[in-house]
Amino acid sequence: MPAATRGNFLSSPILRPHRPIAVLLWTDTHAIGSTYTVFLTRSDTPVPAPQPGDPVAFEVINLQTPGANPITLPINSTEIFEPNLRFALSFNNSAGVPANVLGVYFYEE
Repeated sequence: MPAATRGNFLSSPILRPHRPIAVLLWTDTHAIGSTYTVFLTRSDTPVPAPQPGDPVAFEVINLQTPGANPITLPINSTEIFEPNLRFALSFNNSAGVPANVLGVYFYEE
């Protein structure tokens, strides 16, 4: 991601019923004010926040992490979510340099 920008990203559609387990987030660049927002969405285009009608499986809104360390967020859900859903990641890069960003969504079918 370019410096001082917000990027919104979507996974491929999750086509099977599933239960959320965890989210892993990482960036190689850190600056105060850089934040992650992650959630499940039915949107086909990248969006910065959950949309009306999106399931409330989990929502991590504007999470700021210390340093450029990976963070894993467990999701304590017993609910099964039906397709078509996508994992959405929005990252606000407050750094003065470009950032590589990774978001991994773990679930079980």
